[in-house]
Amino acid sequence: MKQHSVRDLAMALYGAGDAVAKIDVLSRIVIDLLVEVEALRGAVHQSHGGGAADPVHAGYDIPCHDKTLTDGKAAYPTAYVDAAYALHNAAGSTGGVEKLLARFYSTTGAEPREALMLRRLGYSDAEISRFKAAVEHAEQFS
Repeated sequence: MKQHSVRDLAMALYGAGDAVAKIDVLSRIVIDLLVEVEALRGAVHQSHGGGAADPVHAGYDIPCHDKTLTDGKAAYPTAYVDAAYALHNAAGSTGGVEKLLARFYSTTGAEPREALMLRRLGYSDAEISRFKAAVEHAEQFS
């Protein structure tokens, strides 16, 4: 993926450039923010004793193989390396961007994003079903 300087980003966003350049820059920024959010999630998960493995994506997302980058590091740097590594990991049937998006959205689209996140947080299927019922009830409020 093409790297942009701060000036390139600002000019593409606010200059008189074409829409394709703006979309390219905005897409890059969104992906960068998703990596950052995933790193923060991973850091919180690890710092609360959750370990590095994600119960939903175990075997699908592989942490960075070079453990010297993360050995002895705090939770956030370790989680950031693993999230950024996933963005570039082309192993298997999906590319890195799809791997990153799978951490936020259902791979099948069969369940709401919130259910996926609750599952990652350790909620049981029964608890997720109760959450879905509560959400359906809330959607009826006027």
